[in-house]
Amino acid sequence: SSDECVHGLCAPDTHVHPTQVGTKVYPGATRDSSTSESNITFSTFTYTIHVQRPVFEGVITHFVPPAIILAPTLYSYLLDPVAHWQTRVSIGAGGLMSTVFFHSSIAGQLPTLDYLTLFDKYIFCVYVCILAQLLSSFGVIFLFRREAEAPHDMSPFLREVLYSVSLRTLAGSFVGLFVVFLPLWMLVS
Repeated sequence: SSDECVHGLCAPDTHVHPTQVGTKVYPGATRDSSTSESNITFSTFTYTIHVQRPVFEGVITHFVPPAIILAPTLYSYLLDPVAHWQTRVSIGAGGLMSTVFFHSSIAGQLPTLDYLTLFDKYIFCVYVCILAQLLSSFGVIFLFRREAEAPHDMSPFLREVLYSVSLRTLAGSFVGLFVVFLPLWMLVS
């Protein structure tokens, strides 16, 4: 049967494989039970449990929501960086808060691990993408604050250059993180 029980706990598609069975004597005691009354002998059973989780449900519940949260942030790169800087900052801040809340709710459901999972690496790339959008928006505000106060007075050449930089930042952050960095990070670990 694919349902096996360990100490009364049963899980579907769980396979228990004993790796070591034996006895252990308390340190300082002998194996001979007639020589000392302080001998404590107990059985040991070491096992490995292989648990299979449904992949489709995991993708739908863990990977699609951050992608949906990230979509408006990526869209904000298509807006005029100077004329719509408030909208860009609002979208980026909202995306960052939504990602933090989603990540904390998922992290509360999972056990603490000493290593990074695929989800951890993916959500890290989402954070970096959102932070890059926010930093680029703040950079435009800081460097071009006079133009931001009166966007209709901005030269067409400067507007075109800033829009071009915005599109390159979009392509660089998305492609760099999700097409290059994340797959390489998966290969290394």
